[in-house]
Amino acid sequence: MRFRRDSHGVAIANADKDQKLLAAFLQGDIQEDIRTGREILDAARQVGKGHIAHYEFCGNAHALVATAGSVRIERLDEETETETHSLPVFTRSLQDWLVFIR
Repeated sequence: MRFRRDSHGVAIANADKDQKLLAAFLQGDIQEDIRTGREILDAARQVGKGHIAHYEFCGNAHALVATAGSVRIERLDEETETETHSLPVFTRSLQDWLVFIR
């Protein structure tokens, strides 16, 4: 996953094909909202520790469901597609995004 800012200063996430929805989720749903990003990160960590069974989030363009083993991201438009990542991959990517947008 690679992060950069465009000529207008907007945060952009780029990824290989297997993480394209994860990148789109970070860029389109988290954007530069550190508070929302931290809330999702904290909830995902709570799922990983077994303190809660699952966590759901519905953003601007994607829905997310975190369970003990994985995180599923679903696109919410006519071209429904999903991507599944391990919980550590998701939390690391989100954590990296939050560091980048600060």
